[in-house]
Amino acid sequence: MSIEDGPGDTLSPSEGLDSDEVRNDDGDEVVDPPEGWSGADRFGTTQREEQEGESLDQRLAEEEPDVAPPEPLERPVAAMPDDELTEDIVDEVYDGGGDTAVYDGGGDTAVYDGGGDTAVYDGGGDTAVYDGGGDTAVYDGGRKHAELVEGVIVEDSRVDRGQIGGSPEDGESLFPVVE
Repeated sequence: MSIEDGPGDTLSPSEGLDSDEVRNDDGDEVVDPPEGWSGADRFGTTQREEQEGESLDQRLAEEEPDVAPPEPLERPVAAMPDDELTEDIVDEVYDGGGDTAVYDGGGDTAVYDGGGDTAVYDGGGDTAVYDGGGDTAVYDGGRKHAELVEGVIVEDSRVDRGQIGGSPEDGESLFPVVE
């Protein structure tokens, strides 16, 4: 007769005293409950409050800002003389201090400034220009040009290599297939 065939399918002593089912003091890392019960301090704990709903003013009063707002500059950057402008001030005003891209929909111009390298796209002229400290890559109306970067030709994409092997998944290829 095995353990499983016993009366009432009894468990072995090690299974019956499993600490996860009885209590949790076997050294497992658990989350401690909060020190105080803050649920009763909030709006909406009674049925009347739930029916009325919380006003926008009450919800806004509970909000806390994630970070302190930046201190405003003494005067606008446009009014500062060039000798007072620093890269930190310009970067902070220009892109919030991080690597971001800025798009001005009115002029169809996108500008990225990630610490000095600037790429500009002007949608009106179909021209994208990247200036990375003197070396320039240009895309002009469907014609790409190779650029010399530190004495090495990066890529001459004027040569259309077409699709590499096989057929496209969605129908006819727009480019010649190269096998």
